[in-house]
Amino acid sequence: MTSTTLHRRTDDAPAAPRPHVRVARPADARTTARWQHEHLGHGFFPGLGRGFLARWHASFLAAPHGVSLVAEVDVGGGPVPVGFLVGSVDQVAHVRSVVDGPLRAGLVRAGVLGLLAHPRTAGRFARTRGRRYARRLLGARAGSAPSPAAGAGPAAPVAVVAAVVVLPAARGAGVGAALLDAFTDAARAAGTPTAELVTRADGGAAAFYAQLGWRRVADRTDRDGARVLTYALDLGDAGGTAADPGAPLPRPAVARPARAAAA
Repeated sequence: MTSTTLHRRTDDAPAAPRPHVRVARPADARTTARWQHEHLGHGFFPGLGRGFLARWHASFLAAPHGVSLVAEVDVGGGPVPVGFLVGSVDQVAHVRSVVDGPLRAGLVRAGVLGLLAHPRTAGRFARTRGRRYARRLLGARAGSAPSPAAGAGPAAPVAVVAAVVVLPAARGAGVGAALLDAFTDAARAAGTPTAELVTRADGGAAAFYAQLGWRRVADRTDRDGARVLTYALDLGDAGGTAADPGAPLPRPAVARPARAAAA
C-alpha cells in the first residue's frame, strides 16, 4: 500500500483533508486486518494473526447485523483509506447469526490455524476461553441468556463497536469521529437504542470517546488481565422499526465529511 502525505495538524498547518466514510468491500479485509494487527494488537483475536483477523473482518460485511466501514481522504491523487470500523447493530443477534450460521466454519478453520501458528496464544486460549468456546461451538446457541423474569420483555438490542483504527498519520483530522458517526447512524436506522464499546484504560482513547458524548459505564479487568473501560452512547429515539431478527439490515449509505470533532 502506498503511503499517504497526511500529517498531524499543528496550529499553523493547513487543514487536513476531511474524511469520507464508505461501506467496506471484501477486498478491504486484508488491509484492515493488517491495520488492526499493527495498531490495535492487544487482545485474543489479534494474537491469532492477520489471516484470522481478515476472516473476522469479512464476517462483519457478510453477516446481516454486521457493520464494516472504511474512512478515506482525498490527498489529490484520489481517495486513500486511513481507518476502519467493524461492529454490529445488535450484538446478540450478530453473534448468533455468525456462530449458528454459514460463517462459522470459515472462522473456526481460521481460528484453528491461528492457534497452531501461535502457540502462546493457544496456551492463553486454553486457560481463559477454551471451555466457553467449546460449549458455544459444539451446540449451545450463541448469545443465549437466562430466561427473563416473569413479565419482563426481551432485552433491548445493543450496538457494539468491535474494533476501530485510525492510521497515525491521519489522527486529529476527524477520521475516528466520522467512523463512529456512521456507525451510530446505522444503529439508529436499525432501531437500536444504545451503542457500546470497550477500550483499554492505558490506551489513551478514553478522553476522545468522552468528548464525543460516550459515557463510561464499567471499569473491569478482562480475561487477559488488562484493565478495560466500557463506554455507552444513548442513541435517543432511534427512529427505526423493530424488524425480523433474521432479516438483513440496510447498510449505511455513508459518503459524507466528518463533523468537526477530531480523532
